[in-house]
Amino acid sequence: MIVRHRTLNTIGLVLLPLLVALPTLPAGAAPTAQAGAAPTARAGAAPTARAGAVKFFRTPSGSIGCAYLSGSGSDLRCDVRFSTRFQGKHKCTEGDYGQSFSMTARGRAAPRCASDTVLMTTSPVLAYGHTRRYGAFTCTSKKSGLTCRNSRRHGWTLSRQSQRLF
Repeated sequence: MIVRHRTLNTIGLVLLPLLVALPTLPAGAAPTAQAGAAPTARAGAAPTARAGAVKFFRTPSGSIGCAYLSGSGSDLRCDVRFSTRFQGKHKCTEGDYGQSFSMTARGRAAPRCASDTVLMTTSPVLAYGHTRRYGAFTCTSKKSGLTCRNSRRHGWTLSRQSQRLF
């Protein structure tokens, strides 16, 4: 079964569950409502140690969307709009498994449970044939799929035809 993800209207709904290991915004913090913008806190709120900016991007087809969280605990998450070989291989307590992938700057890539999406139609496009660095991550977009690697060369190649984690 293909899960159809909705495009979320506010970045706040995306940021809070972005990656399970991430802390939430500081008390009183209010996420901004523009894709690609950094979370902002009201005056006087203390930032968390892992606070950082969120940058969204997507492939030209719109089938893969990603969010990069910068800062000391940088993470990359990419969601796909198609069925994958991982679906149904893990039971989630919330959300679905197999259409969302994440990794830290030095950790291994893995599919994850997600009840939201980082597929944003307003995200900047990483054009086919282009490579871009997002902190410790390097992503290359090709017609054959999206490949992202971290500083330890762990990562993924995602396409409708295959999904490979390395």
